[in-house]
Amino acid sequence: VNIWDIEREELLHSLLGHTAGVTSLLLTNHGRLITACGSDSSAMDCSAKVWDIDRGVLLHSLDGHTAGITSLVLTPDDHLVTACGGDYGLDTTVRVWDIKQGALVHSLRGHTNSVGLTLRMLDRNHVVSASANAVILWNLRLGTSIAQFTPDGDIRAVEVSQDQTIILGDGLGRV
Repeated sequence: VNIWDIEREELLHSLLGHTAGVTSLLLTNHGRLITACGSDSSAMDCSAKVWDIDRGVLLHSLDGHTAGITSLVLTPDDHLVTACGGDYGLDTTVRVWDIKQGALVHSLRGHTNSVGLTLRMLDRNHVVSASANAVILWNLRLGTSIAQFTPDGDIRAVEVSQDQTIILGDGLGRV
């Protein structure tokens, strides 16, 4: 991952530490960059990393997924990040991290298929996760499932509206 000063056309930092292709980037309000990897045929990197982008320094490596990470979201206060791994159907968990401490807060279990599609924040304390056959609403503070449903069709996309309606798209073209 490279950090550039666009105006000066100058490379500021090269952040080295992942062993596979970076698939997700998030920038916090406090100068932290969170990166995550999928996996490829030559390496398996199932980590997310928290960087101080001003100094170009790795702060934490968030390990524990058993497949490449395909989605990241932050709470509005930047304290927790949820990462779901889903490459090749190997990881059915959603993990919640304290990015200041680099500590795992919760490993959320409830999906039976890989959670590789999407995560969406519902509000400060709730996230929606989707796998091909299920959508789960989680309480991030308690680490518990609040609601789970299995819609007809193969779930391909999830979005949450401002009024907190969960919108699904499936493999048959239905929304």
